[in-house]
Amino acid sequence: MKRVHLVFVLLVVFSSSCAERQHQIDSLTRATPPAGPGYYADASGWDEAPLNEDGSAWSEAPPVPREHDTLAPLGMPDPKPKPYIEAYTDKKSYLPGETVHFHVSTNAETYSIEIRKEQWKQTVIAKVTDLPGAFYETPPYEDRPWATGANWPVSYSWVVPAEWENGNYLALLRTSSGEYAYAYHPFIVRTRVRGSRSKVAFVMNYNTRQAYNRWGGKSLYFTRVPDDKHKGVEVTFLRPFEASGGRGNNYWGQWEVSSQLIADGFDPEFITEREIYSDPTILRAYHVLVFAGHHEYISRRTYDALEAHHHRGGHLAFFSGNDIWWQVRFEDNVNRMVGYRSYALREDPMMGVDDAHVTTLWKEKPLNRPAEALQGVSYVLYSYCFEREDFIVQDANHFIFEGTGLRSGDAFGYKTASGETDEIGPSSPPIMDSVLVGRRDRVREGYESYVQVDHVGATAVYYEDTPEYGFPDGRGGQVFSAGTHHGWGDGLGGWSPGYQKVRRATRNIIQHMLDSPPPPACLQDLAVLASHWLGECESPDRCEYADIDMNGTVDVRDLAYFATDWSSN
Repeated sequence: MKRVHLVFVLLVVFSSSCAERQHQIDSLTRATPPAGPGYYADASGWDEAPLNEDGSAWSEAPPVPREHDTLAPLGMPDPKPKPYIEAYTDKKSYLPGETVHFHVSTNAETYSIEIRKEQWKQTVIAKVTDLPGAFYETPPYEDRPWATGANWPVSYSWVVPAEWENGNYLALLRTSSGEYAYAYHPFIVRTRVRGSRSKVAFVMNYNTRQAYNRWGGKSLYFTRVPDDKHKGVEVTFLRPFEASGGRGNNYWGQWEVSSQLIADGFDPEFITEREIYSDPTILRAYHVLVFAGHHEYISRRTYDALEAHHHRGGHLAFFSGNDIWWQVRFEDNVNRMVGYRSYALREDPMMGVDDAHVTTLWKEKPLNRPAEALQGVSYVLYSYCFEREDFIVQDANHFIFEGTGLRSGDAFGYKTASGETDEIGPSSPPIMDSVLVGRRDRVREGYESYVQVDHVGATAVYYEDTPEYGFPDGRGGQVFSAGTHHGWGDGLGGWSPGYQKVRRATRNIIQHMLDSPPPPACLQDLAVLASHWLGECESPDRCEYADIDMNGTVDVRDLAYFATDWSSN
C-alpha cells in the first residue's frame, strides 16, 4: 500500500512539473509585446524571457580558500541555512582620503574583504580579515527596498589611501567561517585633480546596472512582489547588486575595455554618470570620453554635457551598443534613479508639466532626441534575440585598421556583432564611415516567439564634426560607435580568436582622438555667444557651441568660462 501511495505522489509531482513547464512555455508564446512608441523590444528585460546570465571567460566565482574544503552541497537536502553574504557601499565613487562605508549582511560569524584593482590581471591590493558578521533582513516589500534602500548599518569603514589616485575596483567579500559564500561590489577612485593623469575619461555604467538590478523585489524591468505586476519606476543605488556575483548586469563588456586601455598606457581616469550629472564642467578636463558595457540610461543633464563636449571639439568613443536609449531623473541626493519607461506617457508626473524631463525613450515624443544624431547609430529592435555573428571590415584602409593586417571583407575578431546591436537611423549625421557591418539571421534558442523580423543588422561608424563630414561650423569632435553590446569587450579578451586585431583597432581609435585635442577658446566662441544672445545664429549647429560650460543652458557663466579659457592660452 505504501508503494502504491509513493507512486501516486510521484505521478502528481511529475504532472505538476510538466503543467508548470507548459504554462511557462505558453506564457513565453503569449508574451511578445508590440514594438512601437512606448515599448522596448528587448527580450532581456521581459520577465518571461529565457535566463541569460552575464558571461565571460573570466570565472564567475573566485577560488575557494584553503580553509573551506568544499562548497555547500548541491542537490541534496540540507537543514542548515545556506551560506550567505551581500554588501553595498555608501557611494560608487571616492577621492583619495575619503572613507568607504561597507554595509554587509551575512550569516557567517566572520568574513573578510579584499580590494582588487580591475585590469587584465586582477591584483589584491588591500585585505582585512576576521571581521565579525551580522545578519540583516531585506526590508519588507511594503517598504519598497528597491527604491528606498537596504538601510543596513555600516559594518566596516575603510579610508582610501592617499596614494590611490585613480582606478576601477572590486571589493570581494568572503565568509571565513562555516560554509563558503562570496559577493563582489564595485566602486571607483577618482583623481583628485581632473585630467592630471590622463586626458581620457572612462565613464562607468552604474545607471544601467541599477536599472536591471532586481535586489529588493523590483527593477525597472521586473517585479516579484506578490499581487503587484507593476515593474519598478524608481531604483536606489544604496543596495547590493543581485546579478553577476554582486557586480551587476552589464558588468561584462566594460572591464575588458578599461583593462585594455590601461594595458595600452592610456591610464584612463574613471568617472561615473553621477559626476557628470552633478558637475558637467568636469568634462572640460578631458579630450576623450570612453563608454563601454551598455549606457542605456542617462539623464538629460548628462546628454546635454555629452553634446556640448562634442561641439567644443571633444571626442566620444562608444565601445558598446544600445546607449542613450532611455531618459532618467535623479532624486535623494542622486542616490535614487527614476525611470518610468513604458509607463511614462501615462504615469510620469513630469508629463505635461516639464516634458523635457519625462523618463521615456529619447527618440520618442515628447523628447525627440534620438541618440543616432550624436552617436551615429541607434539600437535595432529584436537584435538581442539573435545569435552573434561576424562583423565585416568595410574599408581596410581606414585608420582604425592600421597595423591589424585585416583586409576588406575580413571578419573583425570572433563574431563581435552580438547582443543588442545598432544601425544607422534617419537622424544620423549626413556623412559617416561605416567601418564594420554585420548581418544576423539566426534566432537564439528560446526566442523564436519574440521575433517579428527575419534578420537584424549591426553597423560600427566613425565621423567627425568637420566640413568634410557635413558640419561647416564644426570644431573637429570625433565620434566612434561600435554598435555592439558586449561584442567589442569580448573581442578584446585573450580567450577570443583575433583579439590582437581588436586590441590594435581600439588603440588606433583612442590615439587618433588624443592626437587631435579640442581647440582652445577663440574669438569664434565669443561670436557664437553673441549670435545666440542676439538670435542671429548663422546655422542651427552654430548655436550649439554657445554652451561653453556644458550645463545645458547658455548664460553669463558661459562668458566667464570663455574669459578663463582665453586668458589661459
